[in-house]
Amino acid sequence: MDQNGKMGRVLVENGKNDASDIEPILEVQHNRGRRFGDAALALRLITRDDLRGAVAKQYGLPYLAPGSDDINSELVGAYEPFHPRAEEMRALRTQLLIRWSNAKVSQRMLAVVSPGSGEGRSYVAANLAVAFSQLGERTLLIDADLRKPRQHRIFNVADRIGLSAVVSGRGHRGSVVAVPHFGTLSRLTAGARPPDPPHPPFPPCPAAHC
Repeated sequence: MDQNGKMGRVLVENGKNDASDIEPILEVQHNRGRRFGDAALALRLITRDDLRGAVAKQYGLPYLAPGSDDINSELVGAYEPFHPRAEEMRALRTQLLIRWSNAKVSQRMLAVVSPGSGEGRSYVAANLAVAFSQLGERTLLIDADLRKPRQHRIFNVADRIGLSAVVSGRGHRGSVVAVPHFGTLSRLTAGARPPDPPHPPFPPCPAAHC
């Protein structure tokens, strides 16, 4: 099946088009020299959000419809998988995989750090973790910022039991929780803040690919 056929099938499966819509879309595509999705847009049979979702599904990329309350909009890899920032994360992922492969690293881990706060650590770690999970391999995102943790806000989850409990010996297997939208992605939040966390905390590892 060609790419146009796959796109049409995805749109029908998603309930965005009827099977009867495919023929006029193909006609506009042929007569005007447009891509299948652009032809469907020109006929006003789908919206741009419909098209983004269909393309993401076609290429096996996680996708959340804009306006969803499940996850913070900062996670550009989830809401706009073809956004330039998402493409940059995938390019960075490729460079890291090449470096790990050349070094024959089997236990692959990455710490995302910076000298000060507000410099994008949480944003990069979260989106890079999503990019790694797209490969179908197990990916664990750990929030090791015990002073100003943000991963639980980005993924809109509770932060009651996390890394602080694991380090103190009070954690358990349930501390690591899968992120339903992204299959192989799991996260370990920072957890309850200690009375006086060290600065910086123990060696941080906001994004680990294992």
